[in-house]
Amino acid sequence: MVKEDNPVSEVEEEDEEESTTNGDEEEEEEEDDFDDDEDVDEPPVTPESKMRADRARMEGIFHRISSERVPLRVHDVLIKGNKKTKESLIEAEIEALKTATSVQELLQAATIANARLQKLDIFDSVNITLDSGPPELPGTSNVIVQVVESKNPLTGDIGIFTKPEARSWSLEGSLKLKNLFGYGDLWDGSLSYGWDQTSEVSAGVSLPRFMRLFTPVMARISLLSQDWLKFSSYKERSLGLSLGLLSTKNHDLAYNLSWRTLTDPSQMASKSIRRQLGHGLVSHVKYTFKIDKRNSSLRPTRGFAFVSASQLGGIFPDYRSLRFIRQEFDLRYALPLGFARAALNFGVAGGVLFPWGSDFMNKSTSLPDRFFLGGNSSPVCTLGGPTSLLGFKTRGLGPSEPKREVKTNSEDTSSDSCERDFLGGDLAATAFADLSFDLPLKVLRESNIHAHAFACAGSLTKLTENSFRDFSLQKYRDSFRYSAGIGLIVPTKLFRMETEVNELIYHAIITMHLLSNITARSKMVKEDNPVSEVEEEDEEESTTNGDEEEEEEEDDFDDDEDVDEPPVTPESKMRADRARMEGIFHRISSERVPLRVHDVLIKGNKKTKESLIEAEIEALKTATSVQELLQAATIANARLQKLDIFDSVNITLDSGPPELPGTSNVIVQVVESKNPLTGDIGIFTKPEARSWSLEGSLKLKNLFGYGDLWDGSLSYGWDQTSEVSAGVSLPRFMRLFTPVMARISLLSQDWLKFSSYKERSLGLSLGLLSTKNHDLAYNLSWRTLTDPSQMASKSIRRQLGHGLVSHVKYTFKIDKRNSSLRPTRGFAFVSASQLGGIFPDYRSLRFIRQEFDLRYALPLGFARAALNFGVAGGVLFPWGSDFMNKSTSLPDRFFLGGNSSPVCTLGGPTSLLGFKTRGLGPSEPKREVKTNSEDTSSDSCERDFLGGDLAATAFADLSFDLPLKVLRESNIHAHAFACAGSLTKLTENSFRDFSLQKYRDSFRYSAGIGLIVPTKLFRMEVNYCYILKQHEHDRAKTGVQFSFSSPL
Repeated sequence: MVKEDNPVSEVEEEDEEESTTNGDEEEEEEEDDFDDDEDVDEPPVTPESKMRADRARMEGIFHRISSERVPLRVHDVLIKGNKKTKESLIEAEIEALKTATSVQELLQAATIANARLQKLDIFDSVNITLDSGPPELPGTSNVIVQVVESKNPLTGDIGIFTKPEARSWSLEGSLKLKNLFGYGDLWDGSLSYGWDQTSEVSAGVSLPRFMRLFTPVMARISLLSQDWLKFSSYKERSLGLSLGLLSTKNHDLAYNLSWRTLTDPSQMASKSIRRQLGHGLVSHVKYTFKIDKRNSSLRPTRGFAFVSASQLGGIFPDYRSLRFIRQEFDLRYALPLGFARAALNFGVAGGVLFPWGSDFMNKSTSLPDRFFLGGNSSPVCTLGGPTSLLGFKTRGLGPSEPKREVKTNSEDTSSDSCERDFLGGDLAATAFADLSFDLPLKVLRESNIHAHAFACAGSLTKLTENSFRDFSLQKYRDSFRYSAGIGLIVPTKLFRMETEVNELIYHAIITMHLLSNITARSKMVKEDNPVSEVEEEDEEESTTNGDEEEEEEEDDFDDDEDVDEPPVTPESKMRADRARMEGIFHRISSERVPLRVHDVLIKGNKKTKESLIEAEIEALKTATSVQELLQAATIANARLQKLDIFDSVNITLDSGPPELPGTSNVIVQVVESKNPLTGDIGIFTKPEARSWSLEGSLKLKNLFGYGDLWDGSLSYGWDQTSEVSAGVSLPRFMRLFTPVMARISLLSQDWLKFSSYKERSLGLSLGLLSTKNHDLAYNLSWRTLTDPSQMASKSIRRQLGHGLVSHVKYTFKIDKRNSSLRPTRGFAFVSASQLGGIFPDYRSLRFIRQEFDLRYALPLGFARAALNFGVAGGVLFPWGSDFMNKSTSLPDRFFLGGNSSPVCTLGGPTSLLGFKTRGLGPSEPKREVKTNSEDTSSDSCERDFLGGDLAATAFADLSFDLPLKVLRESNIHAHAFACAGSLTKLTENSFRDFSLQKYRDSFRYSAGIGLIVPTKLFRMEVNYCYILKQHEHDRAKTGVQFSFSSPL
């Protein structure tokens, strides 16, 4: 829908101005840049030669745009057609257009802006035209945004739905009113009436923009009624309000407040259910991250999917508010086997729920918030946590209790006594493996009807009300249920039907796909021949239809040109070329041009294996149109450049064989690195710890031609840390589509000054998954803790000795801030989860560690002022029999303090300005040294800081420019900040003394002002810190402090 014609005419206008000033001879040379094969003095050309000349000109234009950066600045943006829609809404969606500085950036920004406006769902059509700017301002462009608002803003739908496994039916309908007030607002009401189980009435409104937030905001009120009498002897009714605070493709943040009532009309509920009956206030924040890279949600044969949902309940200040923390995840992976479209799908899902507050482990969790397993929904399709377990009925396993007995005169009460209420669980885990394959009959294969064999496992366990005391690994293993089977699958566009051995299963998954054709040109991709391919198709059609139709076909590219006109002047030729190119751009951007890749040719890879390059450019082979091919070529080019083994990469899209019209050949030309060996060395300092280190590394690229990167590194610290490591990384390993890394290291860390121990570890780490936002790694190391000073406290001495560390760590990171050194807009989030103790050895340390870090930058609109605030937290606890009585490993605990900037440091709860490194939290006095001297105060005051199992930090930072121009130009600015942090011990029965009041008292606070000097590599701060609150043994100081922070 984007007319990408005028940017090219802008390029030509610049050339036309230059040729006019330089005379007629230079004018002809300038035209040769677009048409090298044409002679300006030749006689009038025939229509066939005209078409060939046009093709050559357009190839030159595409080559210039794709091979060099063409400067261009947006002069003005004009919005037309918005009779009702506020102009500010449209301007917010097309903001990227104003910052474009070249033709290429403007084309890409126009495509993105068009997609965003279409996504608002309030316009029937959107047309973005890129026009030339005023004549007195060369090198500028005007952008015209033409919208057509929806004629009928009111829409609705109604339907009847069935869920055979629960034997229930429901009537569902909805009504939507779009753009009522012109802010893109969507008002909707919905009704769902179930004859047997669930009914809901709700109404809501969503806004695509609210104040300065750049994601949609939603508010909804609902009345929900659910009938669980058959399964758990209760009915649930809730009246609630939900607020959607953040909603993007992968992220969702919402707040929910509801008044919930549980009743038992049957008067048959078990004792545990009866204790749950009554009213309750539910107030929770829920963050959901979801990514689905599978090629299909109904029959996935390649890719992965992951969902993580975190809930914090009880934030409303009311004693009736239910306090709980709920975490669940779901991971799926599809592996193609290479025959009969066979694929192996496997997945793991888990969830944990526990209350919080004083004496929280003795309390019970709320019944509706617990996990329930069972039901016949397919685990391959159902993505959202531990729910499905084939062969088991809905809520058909887990902890249960007999219902209340009904006393009658009859002696036979067996029928009543066997009925039970299923209570759900606090710890849930499921896993499955599914092998799908085509059947030998052709009619079934063409209909995508296929077979599968599957195996499932699941467990549901209670942890609260002191049940965790009886928890053991052996009992947990025994709690798993298993099922297996085979079946026939009939997938359609709307649902997937499975016929298993014993039972018929129906489930529907309705998927919506947002399709966008990106036609932005990459600097490294030659996008000329796809257009020539389009012209060849037109030329063949015109040849078969005669001369008259040939002239009409030419008019598709040049509506203003008359084929019978006399020989034209150079000026008119340039105008005609411009019109032709406008037509080409318009055709590619406004309609789908079919095109199929005939062959992919790889050149220049003398050492690099062809299979590696083919894996990176695989998307090229599946393109079915010019638009898809252009997009795939851009992505393939970026992937090859990312391997860091080529000096240059050039992808040319050429026309296919003459006997195969509608095809294209792709030529991938690579130039391998001339010097595969690189290295660097440097000296680094950390003033806050008063330490120096010498660091160096050596890298060898593409040794065996698989894109392999071999490196060795050395880091020698004069005071604290030394490390020697060597590793190798592969961009592709077998069928994995992400890099794989292996590394062996010897690490030595000196913590004698802070905690009276030295740590040495010899380890092996394996990077299993590494993408832009995700990282999955496994680490195995032998760790030794020693105390050369013989001064360690009692708790430290108990930790000394050897230990085996074996853990899996998953990290998710997203950073949408406009800068990591001085952010003024956007957000960042990091979540890291560790599971330790998976190696089958009694010395393996067993622990679970979870941490997160959330940042947000809000621009204030004056003096480049911005408010940055962030919250970080982490929890660590061991697992195994009697786990709450055990101690966590010292190096794995959380430590707070240090002068690193909380604005830059992104990775969990670590920084707290004003407090020294490892300068707060639980501590113990060091061992006393008995001497003849009576004065032992110097020894007795020294303490070891032990770290904590529960850490939390928060900060707010207001940055702003200074009035001096020289400082503003150097980006030197000032800031005012406030910090808070807490570090608490939970293990070794310390949780028994945990209370909300004590937790509040454990926080430390500091505030201050400072001067910031950001550079490209680091951020230097000179701060005056004032300690607002500290505890007795904390190491904190009010005064001037220096800080050097790198954007981690």
